[in-house]
Amino acid sequence: MSWIGADPGGKRAFGIALLHDDGNFDCATVSCTDEALDWLTRKKAIGRPMGIDAPLWWSSGPGAGRRVDAWLRKRYRITAGTVQSANSLRGAALVQGMMLALRYRALAPEAPITEAHPKALLIAQGINTGDGTAIRQHYRLNQIVPTEHVRDAVLEPVMYFCDGAG
Repeated sequence: MSWIGADPGGKRAFGIALLHDDGNFDCATVSCTDEALDWLTRKKAIGRPMGIDAPLWWSSGPGAGRRVDAWLRKRYRITAGTVQSANSLRGAALVQGMMLALRYRALAPEAPITEAHPKALLIAQGINTGDGTAIRQHYRLNQIVPTEHVRDAVLEPVMYFCDGAG
């Protein structure tokens, strides 16, 4: 089985990964949802479960705060800069993340899609977010992730689908 992870960002800052159950992964850094979907199509990955590092549910309350974000910040002592409210996020995470979810849902109506917080996961588990070797060993990956965007893309499926939550 393979799982998809995405870390939506702007130009050359949109991480996309296809994680295989043997600990190997394919990855790329692209610039937009269209390029991410083209990459997934070339990898024949459409239909796989996907985790996205972006808010997939928005709040219409004051400050657009979500209870889950407040809980993560309080429970794991995570700063508001790491787990942010939707109103404080940059456009790429909000727009490209939701666009990816909607476009992927149209291509793969039955595929599970989930929101993920990969950096919050690392903090909660006490893993140095910049230590590629520790991340590789902890999650039994066969490769070191080359960039932060790819790291987050690889960790989305790891945290949700591989750790038994999905």
